[in-house]
Amino acid sequence: MSLRQLLNQTVSIQRKERSPDGMGGWISDWVTVITTVARISPVSAKERIQYEQLQYPVTHKVYMLGSANVKPGDQIVFGARRFSVKGVTNPSEMGHHLEVLCEETGI
Repeated sequence: MSLRQLLNQTVSIQRKERSPDGMGGWISDWVTVITTVARISPVSAKERIQYEQLQYPVTHKVYMLGSANVKPGDQIVFGARRFSVKGVTNPSEMGHHLEVLCEETGI
């Protein structure tokens, strides 16, 4: 089975961007950087406890292609669900795919 077959969801990666508000201040808003395929999996209870001990709340792992433009601080949107990106790893170290550690922040 190929990686693309395992990535069975379409998600948007959003990044907070600032723009001038016209009165000398700034407005921050989420802007979609890319829409890509992904696989969303909840972490196990054991993993969740381990991350919480590090004060690093993680509820889900999101797998995506290695070419995806995602970094900590971004937001992944899947339908009405939102996930805050906490960390990004390249487990194969070959750019094959990314493992994105996330905390679900809202529905």
